[in-house]
Amino acid sequence: MANSGVSFRVVRTELDRIANAIWSKADTPDVASVKDELVFHQIPVSLGSQQEQVFAGSGYWDQRGEQQNMPSGESLVNNKVTVVMSEFARQERVSRWFFEDAQFNLVEKIVSNMIGNGRQTQDLRAFEIYRGATAGTLTSDALSLLNNAHTLINSAATVDNLETDRLTDGVLNTLITRLMEQPGQDGVVRGSVPRCLLVPTIRHKLATELNDSEWSAQTANNAINVYRSKYGIMVKHSPFLGSAISAGTGISAGSNDLCFLLGDTHEVNRYLREDLKTDTVDYKYQVNNDYIYKAYYRENYSAIDFLGVVGTSGTTGAYA
Repeated sequence: MANSGVSFRVVRTELDRIANAIWSKADTPDVASVKDELVFHQIPVSLGSQQEQVFAGSGYWDQRGEQQNMPSGESLVNNKVTVVMSEFARQERVSRWFFEDAQFNLVEKIVSNMIGNGRQTQDLRAFEIYRGATAGTLTSDALSLLNNAHTLINSAATVDNLETDRLTDGVLNTLITRLMEQPGQDGVVRGSVPRCLLVPTIRHKLATELNDSEWSAQTANNAINVYRSKYGIMVKHSPFLGSAISAGTGISAGSNDLCFLLGDTHEVNRYLREDLKTDTVDYKYQVNNDYIYKAYYRENYSAIDFLGVVGTSGTTGAYA
């Protein structure tokens, strides 16, 4: 009696080789992804949930006269949030015949599609934070990530980080100003430096022209482009922000006009519990003689604080 010509160890190794190549494929620099540090701070975690809280400083320093006691401040921690890890998974059946008959191109198509869809699922789920920024994505103050009246922990002031006009040269300048003048939780102006202009793919051309042109993009005058020469902003785009994404269970619809300017201190986070893991079940244990290839990962995403983020819903105004 003959045994199978292909060993289980060889099958599992081949499937993992294909999966790892797809999962670890480098992203295009201009395309934002869940792994992009400019867009999501990467936070490895060791438990099934992560406790987060917002820190508020003690405000500006006081002027002190000679022999006076040192002024005291009161730093607070408030607005606690628990982020629970979610598992995303898929399995596919792979016919034993594909290996016995050396139909490796079919095996590669099956596994490549499965793992590639897993990578796209990461971005679909992660960018829900941004797609829902004007409604569904709540920060620790229980208001939407982009909102006209954020409350501060240790100050009587409120913060408005939401514009409505569509992206233009003037709107970008307004967003930069709002970000730089944005106070912290204690009312101290943080001077958050703009690092990333995040837009739907359909606005990538416009955003790049505004940011990267040698001369100001929306004027006939030979004015220098200050965004390029002074700020060093990176333009990033994602197809998971635009209208290609339809609303579904736990999924907000995308918008072609929603744009963000992210500072170096933003708190939009990716919490990574388990990176991609795979397993293979031998055909010998299946009634139809198919291998089963399994893959899963565990992570979640949250906008803990609104500081360091400004944006426009693009619901009013016109593109220049």
